Amino acid sequence: MKTLAALLALLVPFGCGRMAKKEGDAASKAAAATTAPATTGVDATTTAPPATTEAPASASASGSGSPSDPLAARKAAEAELFAACAAAGAKAPAPLDTIASFLTYVNALPRPLSVPCLLASFPRPLALTGAYSPASAQFSPDPRTPRLFLQFGTMIITLSTASVAEGDNETVEMSELLGDLSTSVKAELVFPLAGAVGEAEAYDHMLVPATGKTTCDGCHFGDVPAGAGYPANAFKSAALRPGSGNITEKGTLAGIVAKCTEPFGETNRCAKIRASQYGGASVGYDFPAAMTPK
Repeated sequence: MKTLAALLALLVPFGCGRMAKKEGDAASKAAAATTAPATTGVDATTTAPPATTEAPASASASGSGSPSDPLAARKAAEAELFAACAAAGAKAPAPLDTIASFLTYVNALPRPLSVPCLLASFPRPLALTGAYSPASAQFSPDPRTPRLFLQFGTMIITLSTASVAEGDNETVEMSELLGDLSTSVKAELVFPLAGAVGEAEAYDHMLVPATGKTTCDGCHFGDVPAGAGYPANAFKSAALRPGSGNITEKGTLAGIVAKCTEPFGETNRCAKIRASQYGGASVGYDFPAAMTPK
C-alpha cells in the first residue's frame, strides 16, 4: 500500500507531479498556496484536503517486469497514482457544474495535486473534446498536443496537454456558462496544488490591477463584473468555443493516445492524455451553439 506522496516520488525525477515554482514567481505562488483570501458565497477552504490517499492494493499489478526495471516501475507508479486519485474522486462532493462546487471538489482531493491526478479523479465517462488552439493562453502548439475541454453540465473545464517544463506551473481554467450560454464566469487554478484553494483566490489569479479587468479581456469581449451571487472579484465575458476546423478529436482521443510514445513519467503530456482515458474511454460532446466560435 503506497501513499500518493510515495507514488509521486517515483515520478518526480522524470517531470511528473513536480512541486517547483516558476522562476521569478515563487514568492507570489507560495503566498497563494499558504493564505487563501476571504471569500463570499460558498467557502471552499473550510475543510483542508487530505495529505495523502492510499492506492488500492490491486493497482500495483499494473506494471510488468522486475522491480529493477525503471520503465516498469514508472508505469506501475502511474497506474497506482491514477487509481488513488480515482478513489479519492469517488468520495469527493458532486456535482461539478459551478465554480464554487468545483472548488469544493478539488479541495477534497489529496495533496500534492497534479493535473494528471485531477483528470484521473473525475467521474466517468468524461464528456471531452480536444482542440488545437495555437493562439490560446493555454499553450496548444500542434494537433497532437490539444487543449482538453471537459463538460460538466453548464461548466467547462479547459487545460493544455502540453508538457510543463521543469520548475514550471500549469493552469486549469473554469468557465461557468450563464443564462443563454453565450457568456460565462471564469476562474483559474495554478497547478500543482499544495493546499486548499479559496474561491477568491481562483478569481484573483485572473485579475489585472492596471486595467481593473481580467486576463480574459484580450480575447473574450465584454469583460465585466459577474454580479449578484459571485464574489466581487469575479468577472464574466463572452464564452468562446473552438472553430470546427480546430477540433482534433471528440471522446476517446484514440488517435492521440496511440501516438503518445513518451515513456511513463518522462513528460506529463502523455500522463495527462492517459489520465483522461483512465477508467474507460471518454465521450464526445458538442459545444452550445450560443458560444462564440474562435
